[in-house]
Amino acid sequence: MRWLIAVLVGAVLFVLYLVSPYLVLNRLSSAIEAKNAAALNELVDFPSVRRSLSEQIIAAYLKVTGKTERLGRFGSGIAVGYGSSVLDPLMAKLATPEALLSLLGRGAPGGSSQTGAVPVSAAALSSAWQLWSNSEYFGRRFSISLPPQAPSAERFKLEFRVIQWKWRLAAIELPAELRIRLAEELAKTRPQ
Repeated sequence: MRWLIAVLVGAVLFVLYLVSPYLVLNRLSSAIEAKNAAALNELVDFPSVRRSLSEQIIAAYLKVTGKTERLGRFGSGIAVGYGSSVLDPLMAKLATPEALLSLLGRGAPGGSSQTGAVPVSAAALSSAWQLWSNSEYFGRRFSISLPPQAPSAERFKLEFRVIQWKWRLAAIELPAELRIRLAEELAKTRPQ
């Protein structure tokens, strides 16, 4: 009898583990649609998101400016790490609650034009099967590509991690087109 109770408790905990990131994703969607920055603060690990955005945009910046070829693979890796720390104040404006509300709710940060794919919306979260098929679990990490109905090149990949026993948005992988556009904007503001 004890083994049956243990199995049932284990099954309930496993189902809760599988469902909980989707509940957080739903809360994130609600916060974005309501433009509620306070609720967004509870659901996002801003230093991790800032770091993930910085690394992507710096790598695209090196590519756009032609510095990747001169630095090589090893040098580019070092430059991305160094560039992320040097340009962090400039990149920090992308990882504010207001900028994330715009990025995830419109598909573009701040004053940028919309990409066409709105990653987190009621429409993007409407099909449980599409959400499930576009998600992956890695222990304490969960990632999902949104919007599921968009071509893969236009999807945003959101990564959630368990931080202090709560799922939090920890990284956003931008579509290639948006990365390049942001890198070009960065190149205009930075001296060569």
